[in-house]
Amino acid sequence: MTNDEPFVAPQRSALRKAPDTNVHPSTPTESVELPSFTTGNTGDAVLRGKSEKTVSIEVQIPKSLRKRLRTRAGELDISVDELATRILRDGLN
Repeated sequence: MTNDEPFVAPQRSALRKAPDTNVHPSTPTESVELPSFTTGNTGDAVLRGKSEKTVSIEVQIPKSLRKRLRTRAGELDISVDELATRILRDGLN
């Protein structure tokens, strides 16, 4: 079974560029919020600067305090880690 006709690929629509291809992914814009302090990735250096690099700590707290932290973080719609960071930052300033 030989076929002498050349192979012709089916026609497809052209690929299109996204409207924001000229913007670097790590460049903050007015409509984009900075990631929470719970992440630690290479974009942190660009978005927050070296002085705001995050590290993890382990703290022993009473269960009742943890419950209050979770409740308050839920009210503010942020993570418990972000709330703890804010409390520590405000307490040390």
